[in-house]
Formats: sequence, C-alpha cells, structure tokens
Amino acid sequence: MLFTTQEMADLSSIFLVNTPKKLEAFSQTKLFLEILKALGDKTAEISHAEDLTATISAKIVKKASKGLITSQDVSYEAALALKRFSKQAYLRFVAEHPSLQK
Repeated sequence: MLFTTQEMADLSSIFLVNTPKKLEAFSQTKLFLEILKALGDKTAEISHAEDLTATISAKIVKKASKGLITSQDVSYEAALALKRFSKQAYLRFVAEHPSLQK
C-alpha cells in the first residue's frame, strides 16, 4: 500500500479577503468546502474538489494586490473553474452566491 500527501501553502497568513463587512484571512478549507458542496458532497468528488481548490487558489494568488483580494474575486475564480469542470456544479455554486447572479 502506498500513501502520499499533498502539500499546499498556507495562504491564510499571506492573504486577506475583503468581504462586504470586514477583512478576514483567506481560507482554503472554506473554499474547498464550497467547491465540494457545489460538486454534490459525494465522497468520490473529494479529489476533484482538492484539485479545483488548488487551481482556484493559484489564480487568486496571481490576482491579489498587496496581499488583499476581494470576496467577489474568490467567488468569480471559483465559478469560472467550476463552469469549466461541471455545468451542474457551476449552477449550484452561482445559486449560492448572489454576487455572481446577473
């Protein structure tokens, strides 16, 4: 049996998210849970959620200005990644995030 680990940088100590009410530390765990919820909370979707979270986090790092990102930027990048991956997951995500609805 082979066990592996996947390491990711802790972005919570580097980036702040500017939400409508306050500044808060960026949470990859929160993003992961939102992505997993959009994918349907199935155990089989965990690896997809991990991969999507890593992709979205990398895009967010590039968008951040002086360690600050907006919650809308996070939502937009997540929605874009989900749209490419699964239309159904994208629609679930957008339904939960009014700022993405036009």
